[in-house]
Amino acid sequence: MSDLSVDYEVLNRVRHNLDQIADLMKKPGREMESVDGTSMGVPELARRMDDFGDEWSYGIKQLTKFSAKASKALLKM
Repeated sequence: MSDLSVDYEVLNRVRHNLDQIADLMKKPGREMESVDGTSMGVPELARRMDDFGDEWSYGIKQLTKFSAKASKALLKM
């Protein structure tokens, strides 16, 4: 006898939500990559904006990958 019970309907909803998160995050990630810091005018602000855009884009890509992988893992259960 097992103490573990799995509600597959809940898992399917979680997987669907993770798929939606991955899809939702792709657009802002692409848009942030194209932000050009020089449009800020001040050189230091432009450099910081470029750095922020790069880091933000990387973070969004990581969240997108995690969501997609978590969704696939739930399909294997």
